[in-house]
Amino acid sequence: MPVMDGYGFYRGLRERGYDMPVLIYSSNNVRGMAEEVGADGYLSKPSSTDEVVAAVRGLLKKVA
Repeated sequence: MPVMDGYGFYRGLRERGYDMPVLIYSSNNVRGMAEEVGADGYLSKPSSTDEVVAAVRGLLKKVA
């Protein structure tokens, strides 16, 4: 992302009161990053389309 990184984006969401589920999708220490910021899930790059769909479905179940 050209202006901020994922951490900054996540912090901005929470600071503005948004409470939607967040899935961290990265190739760099994705589990540690997700745990550090308190994300609802994580997925390592590269991932198949099926893995991405399954991860998003898992998040949607949490909010349903």
